[in-house]
Amino acid sequence: MKLIFSALFLFISFFGFNQSYNSDSLKSERNKHQSEFVNEVLNKEEALHFQGICYFEIDTTLIINATFKKEKGKKFVMPMTKERVVYYRKYGTLTFKINDTICSLTVYQNLDLIKRKDFENYLFLPFKDLTSDVTTYGGGRYLDIEIQKGSQWKIDFNLAYHPYCAYSERYSCPIVPKENKLAVQINAGECYFGH
Repeated sequence: MKLIFSALFLFISFFGFNQSYNSDSLKSERNKHQSEFVNEVLNKEEALHFQGICYFEIDTTLIINATFKKEKGKKFVMPMTKERVVYYRKYGTLTFKINDTICSLTVYQNLDLIKRKDFENYLFLPFKDLTSDVTTYGGGRYLDIEIQKGSQWKIDFNLAYHPYCAYSERYSCPIVPKENKLAVQINAGECYFGH
């Protein structure tokens, strides 16, 4: 459990709450993240075979303005790739347009994480899109976002990342809910090297 939480904090510290940047600073943060990833997430054997983290080119058109509707749901156990009990609740829905396609994603709140200092405003946004199992991990990708004021929220898909399960079988990761599958390609954030 300690391993999972420390890994989660590593991702949140890099990807979460960091939704304003310029391209140079994001590239610098990505390099720093990769170094920390090798040293803190992978074991020695995994690190030997690790090719690095692949990213799509930064695309500012995928910094999206979404309409947020608050819809707090009941506590439930999020399905995981391996047996592990983690409680979440639905926090609301984000609706936005990519090209001419109207998209909707449910955003969740981890009920254990919100009890920890500095993570009270943390929200979890898992998703799949038409790149899943093609140029990105088949299990989908994640975004960590901060609770924002008002009904207009920013989503930056350049910060989308693969779960640790994409790199190591040792981890147990949330399975992307069916309602969070997008009928568009999100060519931003982490990708596979075959891309």
